[in-house]
Amino acid sequence: MSAAFWAWAVVAAVMLVAVEIAATYAPRWGLLGHGAFLAVILATAARTAGRGVDGSSGDQASATTAGLVALALVPLLRVIGIALPLAEASPLARHGWVAAPVLLGGLLAVRAAGFDRAAVGLRLRWRWRGVPLDLGVGIAGIALGYAQYRVLRPPPVTDGATAWSLVAAGTVFLLAGFAQEYVFRGVVQRAAGDLAGPVPAIVAAAAADALVHLAYRSPELIGIVFAAGLVLGGTRHLTGSLLGPTLARALAAVCLFALFPRYDPSLPFW
Repeated sequence: MSAAFWAWAVVAAVMLVAVEIAATYAPRWGLLGHGAFLAVILATAARTAGRGVDGSSGDQASATTAGLVALALVPLLRVIGIALPLAEASPLARHGWVAAPVLLGGLLAVRAAGFDRAAVGLRLRWRWRGVPLDLGVGIAGIALGYAQYRVLRPPPVTDGATAWSLVAAGTVFLLAGFAQEYVFRGVVQRAAGDLAGPVPAIVAAAAADALVHLAYRSPELIGIVFAAGLVLGGTRHLTGSLLGPTLARALAAVCLFALFPRYDPSLPFW
């Protein structure tokens, strides 16, 4: 990649961190900042369509445009999370309402970037490093949920611990988990991979995922999310599928928000 592109990428990363910090302490200013940042990214993508940020053309220019479109999903996700009027919604419903527009944004980004389904992980491989690895990583979501619970200790999002409430939570968090993994491990990781290769792409997607958790004001949580993102990104690269990352994220969320707040795993009877 050219020096011009990397300079733009560094500036974009600094802006994103600054805006997210603003959103953490002053949501209104954060909303304005993320909106402005989103507009800048989309305007740059439109201006450089067919050529790179340094005037290059061809496949490299297409990859640059796709990378900008993928980057736009990060501030879009935060704008949705801040702006939706969900104060009256139940805690569980909020996750579902946020997931729907995020997923729609991801689908539109894939279309704009010209990716097919396989490019963003919507396929299965029935080999040793396919579905079996995906299922193993998915089950490891329990450990991820426990690690996050030890940091956050959130109240339960369900009214009880009945089978129906757990099924409802599982359904909502499966949708939310897929939407988030579709954005980070699907679109962002693929676009970054076309620009810089698989390893930087895995790191970039994990960093973007961790960044949107700054609102929790917990360095421990950010570290957990980043480390988990590296594992999920590596799984996505090895299997070519979002199955494992989606299952892990959904199961972690069910444990974090529905199961562990009702049955604390640190208590003696566990």
